[in-house]
Amino acid sequence: MNTESTYPIDLITSYFAGEATSDDLVFLAGWLKADPKHREFFTSYRKTWSSLEKERIESRIDIDHEWCELNKKIDLTPVIKLTPNTVDSGWKDLRFFSFRSLRYAALIILLIIPAFFIFRNMIGPHTSKITAGVAMLESKLPDGTSVTLNTGSAIEYSSRFNKHERDVNLNGEAYFEVTHDKSRPFIISAGKVRIKVLGTSFYVNTDALNGKMEVVLTNGQVAVYYDDNLPEKVILAPGEKADISIDKHGIIKAVNDDPNYLSWKTRKLIFINDRLDEITGTLNKVYHTQIRIANPALSQCRLTATFDNQSIESVLNVLSATLNMKISQNGAWTEISGKGCN
Repeated sequence: MNTESTYPIDLITSYFAGEATSDDLVFLAGWLKADPKHREFFTSYRKTWSSLEKERIESRIDIDHEWCELNKKIDLTPVIKLTPNTVDSGWKDLRFFSFRSLRYAALIILLIIPAFFIFRNMIGPHTSKITAGVAMLESKLPDGTSVTLNTGSAIEYSSRFNKHERDVNLNGEAYFEVTHDKSRPFIISAGKVRIKVLGTSFYVNTDALNGKMEVVLTNGQVAVYYDDNLPEKVILAPGEKADISIDKHGIIKAVNDDPNYLSWKTRKLIFINDRLDEITGTLNKVYHTQIRIANPALSQCRLTATFDNQSIESVLNVLSATLNMKISQNGAWTEISGKGCN
């Protein structure tokens, strides 16, 4: 995270103004613990805020009046000729004006800094982004919703999240366990597709094969629709899925018959008389490997087995022993070879 998402200025401003809610305080506490740079920025901003408040309370300066008075003094000041007899008095006047100038410069700077942050708040909400790098990432959103992101996936949400709305943008593969809140539906956006829920658990993949998206509901209820066609929304019940065609602008509801749709998260694999080409496809997705079948005749070999949090090496050893195949490394690829199955 960086720039806008790293420094939630509006939330910090609300905190110093005494307007932060309990949810804001929880989120801010987590943000401060996440990175020493966050605490450094918070401390620096607190000093600026405190200085401004102190100046307001102690001086209550009328800037316009003070500016006019300064101009009068400048206009009435005679030109000083620097003779040996006047050097000392001229130096005193110079120090006087330098001192006053520095005071006004400091005051202007003190006012500009908070004004800059206020301006940033006025131009619109900031965006926070959570990205999973080379490993799966589990995180919590400000409303308590749990989200698990698969490798390379990311979500973004506005700083207004959990205040007036609960909208997120998803790119990739994720599993959500949404905190129930009837007054503020949770809406996921992925291009023109929208997924609307109140409180439930479900899986979303915006990068499914052949230009498709996929939504699988674990429990609760979700509505899937295009942003320009809400009346044609598709309602899913637990155990159902929605296959979404990006190009054809269509949504098809069906029963989810894939027991491994969450294997990337749970690391539990279930194969029931599945073909080897289907098995290798699942393994590549779950373990982020590059496995290919050297002999096409092997594709039709079938396997029934269950793997629970086992390494890819262990899984391949079981395949090799069960189906009488050979596993070898060929550059970046892991190849499965053999005679095939009867």
